[in-house]
Amino acid sequence: MFALFLLVAVVGATAASADVPLDPAIGVANILPEIDVVRDPTGRWTLDDVLRHAAAFRPDSSLVPDPHFSAFSPDTLWFRVRPRTSAPGPWFLTTSFEVDRSRLFYVPERGAVRRIDFGMLVPYADRATPFLTNAAPLPAGAVTGGTLYLQTITREDLFGTIGLRPLSWEALEGRAHDEDDVMPELVVCGIVGALGLFNLLLGVTLRESIYVRYAAAMGCFALYECVECGAAWRWIWPHASLPYDVTAYACYVVYLALVLGFACAFLDLRNTQRPAWNVILATYGVVVAVDATLALWPNLLDRTGFAGTIETLANTLLLIAILGSGFVAWRRGFAGAGPYVLAFAGVTVGLVIGTGADDQLLPENLWTDALPGVGVAWEAFFLALAVSKRIERLRGERDTLATAAFTDSLTGIPNRRAFELRFQDEWRLAIRDGTDLSIVLIDVDFFKAYNDEHGHLAGDGALERVALTIARSMRGREDVVARYGGEEFIVLLPRCDVRGAERVAEAVRLAIEGLSLTVSAGVASAAPVRSGAPEALIARADRAMYRAKRDGRNRVVVSNEAAA
Repeated sequence: MFALFLLVAVVGATAASADVPLDPAIGVANILPEIDVVRDPTGRWTLDDVLRHAAAFRPDSSLVPDPHFSAFSPDTLWFRVRPRTSAPGPWFLTTSFEVDRSRLFYVPERGAVRRIDFGMLVPYADRATPFLTNAAPLPAGAVTGGTLYLQTITREDLFGTIGLRPLSWEALEGRAHDEDDVMPELVVCGIVGALGLFNLLLGVTLRESIYVRYAAAMGCFALYECVECGAAWRWIWPHASLPYDVTAYACYVVYLALVLGFACAFLDLRNTQRPAWNVILATYGVVVAVDATLALWPNLLDRTGFAGTIETLANTLLLIAILGSGFVAWRRGFAGAGPYVLAFAGVTVGLVIGTGADDQLLPENLWTDALPGVGVAWEAFFLALAVSKRIERLRGERDTLATAAFTDSLTGIPNRRAFELRFQDEWRLAIRDGTDLSIVLIDVDFFKAYNDEHGHLAGDGALERVALTIARSMRGREDVVARYGGEEFIVLLPRCDVRGAERVAEAVRLAIEGLSLTVSAGVASAAPVRSGAPEALIARADRAMYRAKRDGRNRVVVSNEAAA
């Protein structure tokens, strides 16, 4: 430290730039024209290095026109200034650009050097003035003596301004600007996040992955909006040190990836529109390459003078490709494609205008700042509608298949599989409620002879009439009649004792006699218990039915066996 003091004394005469007078009420909005600057060729200079290169400082105007390409870029700059005023502090040094990290050193005429870090890489919780991301409080005495040295490390591609402001002005302006920037975007985050959370719950409840894909995309965009407006640093990771540009671009490309995954799954693009899907993937690759370059190596595109145009064009082509796939699906009558197209039309307009304004291709104002969020909120609403329509169609198809799987194709009544599932449910309910459960097993008498005499088509017609007659003889909607196999039918009678089951079976027998056919029926009833075997009840009914056949057919026999 002694060597540093000695070095300051040696170079003090040459190191000091002209004094900058400050207005006591509002300070100075931009001190760049009145301060000196030196470029750090390595990006690793310390304050000692800067003081050793004091003679290299030049007026800020010497950087023109280079700042139009890369000022405050990874080419680290050091500024030197001596602000002077008799007005009491505290005072703030401010920048109008987003810096990754800035270091402000105060070298007093006597005493220890003091350092203040500020910028996006300084955790929000550790900032001296949290609502002023790009500002540092000046140490006491900095406006009356000594010299300030400011190191800027940023990925911003615009020159911007450096100002000196009193606390009374900066606190008021900073908080007002802070609220203006954050509140509209937080509202959008809330809307999009709420829709995403609702659909996530739907996806988990209904076990539909398309809802989860949609929810993930909306959640990622809500995070991106929080990053853009700074809310993420305040409330999500207040103690983290994350680079602004890299974090923002990463959230954006992940959001787009989730949108592509949703679009592919929703429209089945790999199978229905393979060429369109390949185009979408190619344009997404371009967007990722451009955004990665802007985040990590901004000078590569900045020096072309077309960085903004390239970024806006890449995003526009990707969104148009996604939108175009929706139009094709809409024309083909794909369920939900209409709301899908409306959704991506809104987000395309919003993101293209917002990106164009960010890249200075369009005038930037409150509306252009809000349009990306509004567009995604629009997208969220219509995609939710599109998803619901698609799920409605898929559920209808699934219900149709399920119905077919559990229905006997000849008679139209439930098949054996459907009966077995229902029987298990009713058995558990009877145990819980302590009620009786009865089974009636019915077999059409001499059906093989009927087929041989009248033919199989007539036999099929007879089975259809028998099934309809049995169904009409049931007590109510709780009773189940199913085709058990061949010419056998089975009836399930919940909350029915053996006498009630016998009456139902006798009614069926008499009704079928009117069809010029006869049946043999076996009845069994039980009060189910947890240790009981459901299959035993069916076996008892089956044995009773065979006794009816042995006893001459066209009769009902009740099982007299004890329940197992």
